[in-house]
Amino acid sequence: RNRATLSGHLYIGVGLGLLVSSGLVSSSAHWLEGTERWWPAVVLSIPLAWWATARLLRLDVPVRAQSDGETPPGKSPLFDRASVPLFLSYAGAGLGYILPMTFLPLLAKDQLPADHWLLDGAWFLAAVATILSPSIWNYLGAKIGDLPALRMNFVVQLAGALAAVILPGALGLAVCAALVGSTFVGTVMLTQRIGRALHPHQGPRLSAAMVSVYGFTQMAGPWLTKQWLEAGGTLTTAFGIGVVALALGAVFAFFVPLPGGAGRTDR
Repeated sequence: RNRATLSGHLYIGVGLGLLVSSGLVSSSAHWLEGTERWWPAVVLSIPLAWWATARLLRLDVPVRAQSDGETPPGKSPLFDRASVPLFLSYAGAGLGYILPMTFLPLLAKDQLPADHWLLDGAWFLAAVATILSPSIWNYLGAKIGDLPALRMNFVVQLAGALAAVILPGALGLAVCAALVGSTFVGTVMLTQRIGRALHPHQGPRLSAAMVSVYGFTQMAGPWLTKQWLEAGGTLTTAFGIGVVALALGAVFAFFVPLPGGAGRTDR
């Protein structure tokens, strides 16, 4: 609806989904075991998927008219000096966040006693932080500009992943859950908005390409972790892969030019 400053609120659904799934898995521990604990989430997902599909089928999105002199879609390079650093930064984000958000409960199981609240609480803490994340980064993006906000986002997210490596135990796990949970959705939101601001005529193609990059690195993260563990490494040190990826993502974010020569991408 051309109201970019409100777009971040759509991502609140991600945090709500994490919170509900966390509750379902935790509450079923008394009567289900292992992977069986995911069955309540499966059962709930079926009507939710049906409802979401029905809503999307009825959604009417008006096509924005092309202005005189505007570059037609697909007529300029998708990858250029402006977009390549953004793609590389986004790849680092995808690889960096997936390790904490996938293996945090397993790391808690390795490091904490059997009755510690963070065994289930780490995922709960990350979910609550994720709910708050869109509003925080949506506000910062509108206040200081999406690109400065993205750079700040990487620094905070990097600190979260690093905490799990240098602060083993409850403190490191809690800091990691809170900081990574409160940033990774913001990374997605801000990067997508910056990409569209850099190349407004390439909107759908650029978004699709960035989703592909993000998805590939998400799959690469667990695979790299498996190779590391089979080579004799530990899960704690495997988080170093995420730290390096986020550090590289942060570096590349500083090579992304300001869209239109200004920091605000909501104009």
